Amino acid sequence: MHTPIKSDPINPETLQTLRKRRRLTQQQLADRIRCRKDTVSRWERGESGNVRSHLREPLARALGVSWDDLTRPMSGDPAPRDPGTTRLNERVSSSTKNNLDLVCQRFDVERSQVLDMAPLLFWLLAETSLASRQRQLDKFEEAFDQAEQTASSQLSHLEVGLKVIDSDGDPLVCEYDSLEKRDVFGRLLPATYADLPGPFVTWLREFCIQLPKERRPALADFGPGEVSYSLPDAALCELTGLEEGHDAIKWIQSGDIDLEECCRKRREHDEPTYKAWLSDRAAEVMRLARMELDQLLGLGGDDDGEID
Repeated sequence: MHTPIKSDPINPETLQTLRKRRRLTQQQLADRIRCRKDTVSRWERGESGNVRSHLREPLARALGVSWDDLTRPMSGDPAPRDPGTTRLNERVSSSTKNNLDLVCQRFDVERSQVLDMAPLLFWLLAETSLASRQRQLDKFEEAFDQAEQTASSQLSHLEVGLKVIDSDGDPLVCEYDSLEKRDVFGRLLPATYADLPGPFVTWLREFCIQLPKERRPALADFGPGEVSYSLPDAALCELTGLEEGHDAIKWIQSGDIDLEECCRKRREHDEPTYKAWLSDRAAEVMRLARMELDQLLGLGGDDDGEID
């Protein structure tokens, strides 16, 4: 059996794979072995392969392996599945993937940690949104009762009573039905309101007002259940090193440029080289988008209208 000598370097890919299997962030691993996050980051990028002797045993113990394992490439055997875990067979848009990566980078968390919290966060937002709508209905009903009492007392000789339309098409009846069925996105509301922002988007916009303007996500509603959003430009600019208004920002938000690739390029190259690559990438995406639009409009020529 091979015994590593003192100068054997740590294997970057092995370290990163084992850390992620343990579902640890770089900061969490650094805290466990009492070193800086930047040190772990340099190990994983291959910038520093020498691990000080007093850190080797704690590092191996934190990852559940021997130091010898950390100096060698991982075997080709599939990783054992952690008890109580499963793989989701779901597809998301490229823009959602970029948003997920932005959240992970900004808050120093793993994708799995965000996904673990997603059901709880949606539950809280959905229930709070429904409760807000119910409170508004309760206020309306209270105001209606007061108006009916006022009308009855002041016009008692006419026996006036306020009448509420009770039919399937009445907006209030539809709202009551929507709330009873926990219709968060408002799919059960009348089709005549399809051009208006849905109840969930409306509530989210009110909820986001408490955030500083530069930290508010942009929200759009394209019909029942079709909620579109983009995280703040300022956070994206901070991560990518771009100035606001750069052409690449909108293409990253749309998912046409991969955020993870941008971050990798920025780590691997100096700023001028990285920004030149990103500007070229944005220009290429723009060119392809124009070609696609021309083809849809029937304006594409036979010369260079084909996309490789």
